[in-house]
Amino acid sequence: MKCLVIIPGSTSAGDEISFPADIQAAEIADAKLVTLTEGTPNTFTVTDLSVVTTTPSGNEIQLYTSKSVKLGIDTGASDMLILIIVEKHEYTGV
Repeated sequence: MKCLVIIPGSTSAGDEISFPADIQAAEIADAKLVTLTEGTPNTFTVTDLSVVTTTPSGNEIQLYTSKSVKLGIDTGASDMLILIIVEKHEYTGV
């Protein structure tokens, strides 16, 4: 398993978000979206994302290809997507 932290920038629900070039995922084990709210003090909100195999909506995420995901929600410029993935080379299918 590998932990990825991706800062996708501002995206709309349904946009494809690519992984770094050397990553190929077989499945998503866990996913969180961390949203920064600037202020005094700055705060972070962590949203659990449910993994789905169809088009995501709301707080859902889909492994779209082995090299990308789609979210069911928009992301802001400073949001972080934190993923725990099983890489293709370590997947046993069990």
